[in-house]
Amino acid sequence: MADLSTYTASVADSHADEGYRDLARAEDGTTWSRTRALGKLAIDGGEARVAVWIGEPAAYPHGGATGGEAFVVTSGRGSIEIDGLGVFELAPGTVVVVPPLTASKLTVTETLRKVAFASGSFVSKH
Repeated sequence: MADLSTYTASVADSHADEGYRDLARAEDGTTWSRTRALGKLAIDGGEARVAVWIGEPAAYPHGGATGGEAFVVTSGRGSIEIDGLGVFELAPGTVVVVPPLTASKLTVTETLRKVAFASGSFVSKH
């Protein structure tokens, strides 16, 4: 289990540009999102990955995670379309829960940062 003081410091420091890597290509084929892994947390006998995700304005399709995903937007704006559930606006402070194995498309209109918690493996978007 992660040390909460270390985790809290890592989230607070996540706005520094160091330690990020390219993660996913947007639908336009040229824009990439970036992610910075913060660690893992033990949750209900399993593990969840914790990361800060940054996306520039573009649309990012996602096939879903086998254990689902939850995130909180820390800056920026956009929307997320979750298959079968609808479209939801994103702004700082918005909390989103995407059910397991549910595809979504995140459309960023203003560079967006989120702290995400995901468990299981990721599913490719077809």
